[in-house]
Amino acid sequence: MHEEIQYSVRESARARHVNLKISVQHGLEIVVPRGFDRARIPPILERKREWIRNARARIDRQRRNAGPVTRITKPERIELPALGESWRVEYVTLPSNSVVLRQIAPDTIRLSGAVASHSACRMVFRRWLQDKACALFSPMLADLDRETGLSFSNMTIRCQTTRWASCSQHHCVSLNLKLLFLPLFQVRHILVHELCHTRHLNHGPAFWDLVTRLDPASPEARDAIRVAWRNLPAWI
Repeated sequence: MHEEIQYSVRESARARHVNLKISVQHGLEIVVPRGFDRARIPPILERKREWIRNARARIDRQRRNAGPVTRITKPERIELPALGESWRVEYVTLPSNSVVLRQIAPDTIRLSGAVASHSACRMVFRRWLQDKACALFSPMLADLDRETGLSFSNMTIRCQTTRWASCSQHHCVSLNLKLLFLPLFQVRHILVHELCHTRHLNHGPAFWDLVTRLDPASPEARDAIRVAWRNLPAWI
């Protein structure tokens, strides 16, 4: 008999389909369109039971690999190894309900407005990082497409909790903006990994043979990536 799946439900006016999300903070959350018949949820969960089990296992691994919990503070400096960039961060409080980020020097950004709000600052940082991730990963993925002969259909950038990247059966590659906090050789390995899923949508022997052939440094990169979550800044 299967274990009962614990979950919460959130209705969203923007949702067009049922979306399953798993995070350390909220557990399994089912996002549904407004007016969705909730009696349809249990059969959906049954079909997704294996995915839920694997996602929860990823979170458990991430929790075990994480460093000690520290108080989250806004960063005074942001290091982006994938880009070889180091940014100094200034904060200016102004009478406003929002936060604006501007680059004021070659290595300095300034956040102004309601900077006492950690959530507002985090949202602005994520938009800034998303733009940087797109500018780096889009041409990088296109170059690897040509280099490897493995074609993808589309690329998206997200801020994910449990995985660095993914590839759908339609060859859409989704990348985590947190990859910016990894060294470039690790980023390259993850991009190659996802492109190999356009040929093998599994982790069988043929898949790993292809990854190793296209990225000889993959064993070293994989070992480092397994524990890389602990090096991510808490504010992100």
